[in-house]
This record gives sequence, structure tokens and C-alpha cells, in this order.
Amino acid sequence: MGPDIARRSAKVDVQSLRAVPLLGDLPDADLAALAATAELRHYEDQAALMRQGDVADALYIIQAGSTDVVVLTREGKEQVIDTIGAGEPAGELGLLIGERRTATVRAKGPVEAVVLPRGAFLAAMERGGVAQHIATELAGRLAARTRARALEDPPFSRFLFGDARLAPVWLVLRLWLGYQWLAAGVPKVLDDVWMNTGLPLQGYWQGALTMSPRPVIAYDWYRAFIEALLTGGHYVWFAKLIAFGEVAIGLALILGAFTGLAAAGGLLMNVNYLLAGSASTNPVLAVLAVLIMLSWKVAGWWGLDRWLLPRLSPNLRPRPWSGWPIPVLARRDRSPASTAPGLPAGP
Repeated sequence: MGPDIARRSAKVDVQSLRAVPLLGDLPDADLAALAATAELRHYEDQAALMRQGDVADALYIIQAGSTDVVVLTREGKEQVIDTIGAGEPAGELGLLIGERRTATVRAKGPVEAVVLPRGAFLAAMERGGVAQHIATELAGRLAARTRARALEDPPFSRFLFGDARLAPVWLVLRLWLGYQWLAAGVPKVLDDVWMNTGLPLQGYWQGALTMSPRPVIAYDWYRAFIEALLTGGHYVWFAKLIAFGEVAIGLALILGAFTGLAAAGGLLMNVNYLLAGSASTNPVLAVLAVLIMLSWKVAGWWGLDRWLLPRLSPNLRPRPWSGWPIPVLARRDRSPASTAPGLPAGP
């Protein structure tokens, strides 16, 4: 389905094109060639200038009014992703790369748009200097639109969490945190009682459900969750999950492999220990986990992430330093066998 029928007016003259910011600096001869094929179209409210999937056969320049850029999601629902106002081009991407429209552009109220056929537009770009001017103008508009929608971090935050020069600092914190998890998990894995019966975890859950002199677990929903696990005898397999989970988190942090995910896993365990009433070192470990998650691009830079992350995304590669401070990556009491970090011992 093509664009909605629009009311056409007389051909566009050179002065009308001169008033369009995208074309205003072009020579009169180039503007005259474009004006010979361009036309001004009037669209009613909710009329589609172009539709997603259509052949990109023209460039639209909004003269008056405003339009929504709408895409169709996988669920078949429409989602507005951008707004194009007076003086801005629409449909330039598909026109330049020769592919079908990637979105629908729909009028928000009455809209006037200058329509330049693709052939005339590309012919104009073939003339000396025109292509460079239009490409520069379109790139500038795209950059400005991106900056307007991006929430940039302050320089100090980018330096702290995205600068590879701080990788040694994050290495020390990462190794210490990983060691804490290994020191808690390895004794559990080597403990036959923990691995075969889960009795230490059973004792811990029983202690967490204590209600006198006051409840150990503050939230009723979490108390019900632990009580269901205890009643169902799930401590047998859950003990293995905790033991191997702590060892896996420790190894990943020490090796610097998917550091952000490892820190997130550790934080999840810390939160559960805290909800169960165990403070000890868990608050400190949780804070470190959050910091490592925020610095995930560089926390594992002195580790396997230096090679793993660029394979996932080429943007996660270092850039040369050209100022201070900037990000150099594009936008990356230990317990016995029956306890977790900060987990009280079972009976």
C-alpha cells in the first residue's frame, strides 16, 4: 500500500526550494533542475506521506506542519519513534541507499511537503559539490537529532565507568570480589554434607523463619517463599545451586569473563541473603557488584572481556585518547562450607 492521496498544488519554484534549509545553499541552476520535477503536496491529518515497506521513490521535505515516524513492531502494533517538523527531510535514508521504507511517516494535523522524485534528486547529487553539501547537511541533522534524544553521562562518569585507563583499579576490585565468592563457594563444593543433603542450608532457612523475639525476614512474601522451599525439601538441590553459583561467579570475576553479568549474579545472591536477614559483608559486596556492573565495559578490560566483548560488538574497542577526561571505549569474614558471604552458619 502506497502513501495516502494528497492534494497537489502548482509546481514548486526556485524561491520555494531556496527557503528549504537542506537545499538553500545550492546554486540556482541546481535548484531550477529540482524545481522542474518537484511538487508541493497537501496532506490531511493522519494521512500517510509514506508507508513502511514502500519503495523509496521520493524525498519529502516538510514545509509546514508536523509528522510522526511510526514503525510496526513484531507484535503488529504501531510505535512512534520520532517526529519530523517543518524544514526537515523525510525518507532520505531509503532514497540514498535504494531500499524500501523502514517506517511510516504520518501527518499530525494538516501538512505541506515538497516532494522530490528520486531520479531528479540523485541526478542533482551527481553534479559537482551538490552531493557533498546534501550529505553534510543530512549527517548534521541526523547527529543533532541523535544528540537531542540521547541522555549523555557527565564527563566524570564516563571517565570512571568507561575509560580503559582505570582498568587496573577495576581489576583490583574485581579480583577481591571474585576471591570472596570463591572463598565462600569452594568449601561448599568440597563439603559432602552441603552437596549431598543440603542440611546446612536447611538450618539456615529454619533460622531465617524465626519469629521470636522479632521476625528475621521483614517481608511476608519472601518469608512465604523460603517457607515453601523449606517445606518442599528443596534445600537439597538449592544447596548445590548456591555452591556452584558462588564458584562460577568467583571464577568469572577473577578471569574477567562477562564481568557485568557475573557481578549481576553476585548482586542477586547478595540481595537474597539480605532479604533473609543476613547482613555481615553482604552490603559491601553488593555495593562493589553495582559499581562493577556500571563499569562493565572496562572492569574486565584486563581480563577475557578484552577479547570477548569486541566479538559481541565491534563498537566495544578502544579509541585513541584526545583529551581529559573522555571515554576510550565506545558507547563497555569469609564463611565456612555451610555459609555464603556474610551468611550465618547453619546448625
